[in-house]
Parts: sequence; structure tokens; C-alpha cells
Amino acid sequence: PCAMLAGLIGVAFGSLSNAGMYTIPSLSPAFSSISIISIIMLQCTMGGTQMYMGTWLAIGMTCGALVQWIVQTLVMAQQGKTYPLRARWLNRADSGWKEVLLVMLPACISSGMSQLVIYVDLYYASFMPGAAAALAYASMLGMAPLGILSSSLLVPLLPRFSRLAAPDQWLQLGVEIRQATSVAVGLGIALAALLIPLSTPTVCVVLQRQAFDPHASNMVAQLMRCYLVGAPFYLLRDVLLRAFFALGDGSSPTWISLVSLLGNVALDWFFVNRVGLGAPGLIIATVIVNIISVGLLIVMLGKRIECLQISRVLPTWIRLVAGGVVAAATTHTVYVSSGSRILDWARSIAAIASPVELVHIVYWLMDVGMVCLAAGCGLCVYLLVLLVLRIKMVEDPRRKIV
Repeated sequence: PCAMLAGLIGVAFGSLSNAGMYTIPSLSPAFSSISIISIIMLQCTMGGTQMYMGTWLAIGMTCGALVQWIVQTLVMAQQGKTYPLRARWLNRADSGWKEVLLVMLPACISSGMSQLVIYVDLYYASFMPGAAAALAYASMLGMAPLGILSSSLLVPLLPRFSRLAAPDQWLQLGVEIRQATSVAVGLGIALAALLIPLSTPTVCVVLQRQAFDPHASNMVAQLMRCYLVGAPFYLLRDVLLRAFFALGDGSSPTWISLVSLLGNVALDWFFVNRVGLGAPGLIIATVIVNIISVGLLIVMLGKRIECLQISRVLPTWIRLVAGGVVAAATTHTVYVSSGSRILDWARSIAAIASPVELVHIVYWLMDVGMVCLAAGCGLCVYLLVLLVLRIKMVEDPRRKIV
């Protein structure tokens, strides 16, 4: 049922976004996560065996999708929108469905090619001991927060770009695209600046226990850093793709995705078999391909919209990079400097704690505190540097996208 629910959720998602309601579409994926966590907690409370864990996960995912659809449908009903759950003959005289297919089909092909890139990486990783699992863990830790930022940023963009798709509105569309790209780059750099210095402690806090030893943590942290280097380009590519879709052009991103797929295959082979970088080479290849894809998208979009002038925001991007460097240095310094003091506190508390489990909990809580403290200080410094460097979107909150 999740396949059918996904289509219904997508229709409601687009309808609410087009109506200017971005909160529910942005938060609706959290319903699935909450549902899955609740189901797993219920299964653990009932004392279930690991044998049926997959079944419980499937039930949680289905319940989460159903909750998403119900919540979105209720909100649509409050707005006076009816949900068209009835069979109707296709009106061939209506050209709207043709316009939708001309964008939707290339977009589906482009998304499918992105999944093929993952399969290519897993093929090469299958020849390396532990590489496939390490890639999965690193992708989860590095791309999960990136996905949250991406959803929050991209939900309002497509309707906003679509309203400016007429040629007489392209001047304003160019302004919106430049602002959106700057926000995307800023968010990606902020995420990389905070998590790259904290990659190893983050992996240790989240994953390291029992069979997941320090060697595995170091391996996953290395791959996580490689993923995060490409975070700004990942968000930037998604913003540019929304601009193409808003203009009704789905073929250009598809051709670029095809070129990216072929380039990724070639670079995977080169970095793994020739350079010998191993699993990090797979991620480096993907990052390089994303950078090239962003460049091609900018060039093609600039030819389509002559007033785009993406070069006008390059100084802003450079200042964002400078802020990210300072924030990363601050994050690393705070974590290292606070580590010795917090470790002394943990040892003093552990000295009076008799159960071994309590000692482990104390050390884990101290690690969490160190990571949160360093990330908080790094974020504050990043925002402060952007204010000092006069990034307009930070100084004036009214110049935001949503």
C-alpha cells in the first residue's frame, strides 16, 4: 500500500505547497519516522524477537505513510480542497496532463539515474571488506541532516519559481534563483563546517558499541567527511533542478543526469582501480560529478534565462566559505579544549558510580555534551562571521525565500 499512498501524498504535497502552505508538507515526513520509532519501541516493550523486526518495520512504515496522507487530507479539507479519489475518463482535449507528463517523466528518469549511481558505488564497494556497510552508515549520518535541510528549503521553491516562469517575470525569477542558491550554499557549508570536525565523535556517540569497534568508527567517519564536502553542491543541484522543472524543462536535467551517471562509473573505476583510494574514492567520484553537474546546470540555465547572472552571487559564496572555515576551526578547537575538562568530570563521577552500565552512560552523556557544545559554538561563530562579512540574507530577515 505504500506505493499507492506515496502517489496520494505527492498530490497532496503539491496541492498544499501551491496553496502557500509549507509547514505540513515539510513536517509530514516526520510522521513516518515517529511511527516507525513508536512501532519498534512497542515491539521491544512487548518482548518480541529479532526474527520479526523486518515485519514490524514494514508495519511502522505503512502506518507512517497512512498518517501522512490523513493529516494532509484533513488540512486540504479545511482549505476547501476536495481530494479527487474517483475514477474519471482522461480528457484528451485538456493539455494540462501532457505538460505534466513532459516534466514528470524526465524527472522520474533523472531520479532513477541517481539511484543507479548508488548501485554502481555498491558494486565497487562489494569487493572491499566492510565498505558497503560503512558507506551506508556514513550516508545515513551525513545525508540525513542534509535531507532535512533540503526538504525545508525545496518545498516552497518549486511553486515560487513556477509563478515566475512567464518570460516577462524572468528578471524576478533570476533574483529568486540567486537568493535560493546562496541560501543552499550557506546551509551546506554550515552543515559541513559543524559535522566534519565532529565526524569521529558523532559516529562514536551514535554507532560505536559492541561489534562496532573504534576501527569501524574511524572508517565511517572518514567516509562521512567525504560526503559532507559535497553537501553545498548537493543542495545547489536540487535548487537548480527545481528551476528547470518550474520552466517546464525536464529534458535538460535528464541529459545531465545521464552524463553524470557515465562520469560516475568512469571515476569510480579510476579512483578505485587506478588510484587505489578504496571506499573514499567512490564518494570523491560522486562529489566531483555533482560539481560538474552543477556547473552544467548553471550554464544551461544561464542560456535559458539571460538575466540569471549567477556570477553576481560568487562573492557571497566566497564569504560563506570563509565563514565555514572559521566555524570549522572553532568547532574543532572547542571540542578539543573542552574534552580534557569534561573527561575529568566523567572520571570523577565514574569513581563514585559502582555499576559498569552507569559508568558507560556517564561517559556517553559527556560525549554527547561535548559534541553539542562544540556544534553550538561553531554555529554561533558562523552566524557572527556572516554578519561581520555583511551577508545580506543574514542581516535582513525580510529577504528570505519563504
